[in-house]
Amino acid sequence: MIPIGRFRYSNFSYIQDQEKVIRLSDGTPTQKYYDTSKLNRFSYKKKFVNDRRIAAPSKILHFFNTPLDISGSQIRRAVINALGCKDAVRSITILPQKQPGAKCSTGLLELKSVDLAAKVILFLNHTQLESSRSKFPFLMKLCFSKWSEMWQKSGDSSTLIFNATPPNTRWLFHRHEHRVSMVEYKVSRVTRATDEDCSWTLWDMRNHATEAIDPEAGTSAETQSPSDESDTCRTHRRCCHDCQLTSERSDICFYSALS
Repeated sequence: MIPIGRFRYSNFSYIQDQEKVIRLSDGTPTQKYYDTSKLNRFSYKKKFVNDRRIAAPSKILHFFNTPLDISGSQIRRAVINALGCKDAVRSITILPQKQPGAKCSTGLLELKSVDLAAKVILFLNHTQLESSRSKFPFLMKLCFSKWSEMWQKSGDSSTLIFNATPPNTRWLFHRHEHRVSMVEYKVSRVTRATDEDCSWTLWDMRNHATEAIDPEAGTSAETQSPSDESDTCRTHRRCCHDCQLTSERSDICFYSALS
C-alpha cells in the first residue's frame, strides 16, 4: 500500500534557501531553481504574460495540442475512460485554426461541474491522442479557461456566446455572476449525441468541418457551412457500437443540449 502523507501548517513564512543542496536516495536534489526556466509559469517576462495567466477554476476547460482531425467522441471517450462517468461531458467546442498552417487544433471542453473539470485536468493532462495524419501521438494539454458560461445567442442559433470571469479577481474568491467580458463565435456545424440517456453537444467552428462526431462509425456525413445550406434541415441518422447519434445541420436550425 502507498503510505498517505500528512500536511500541517509550517512555522516558516517563506521557503529558505539551503547553502548546501542535499541529495536524496534516488540521486535527485532536494532543491532546484526554476528562476530562468521556460517552464516557470510565474515568470514576469512580458512574452509570457498572456500565455501563462492564472485563470479561476471553471467547468469549461481549454484543450490544445490535439490532432487536426480530432473528433468530439475521441475526447469524450478519453474523459469516460479516466473518470468512469458517461454524463460528465456537457459539450465540446472545436475552435477555428488561428493560422492557415496550424499543425494542431484547440477547443473547449465543458463539464457539468467545476469538480469534474478539476478531475479531468488531473487525470487527462498530457494524454496521448492518435491521429491518422501523424505517426506520432499528440499530447493533449488541458487548463482552466477564462470562460465560466456559454450559451446560444438569442435570435441567432448559429452563434455561441462565452462569458468570462473577472480577470483581476483572486481565483479563490471569484464569483461567476460577475460578467465583465463576452465573446461570440460562429458555428460551422453542431451535432447532438445521446449515449445511454447521456446527451452532449459537439460545436464545430472550423471553416471546413469534415469529421463525423464518431470517426469509427464508418459513415461520414456531408458537411457544409451555414451559408451554403438549404432552408430545409438535413438529418443524418446512423448507429455505431456505443452511441445512437443524430446530426442536424442547417443555416436556420441549430439544436442545443446546453439547457
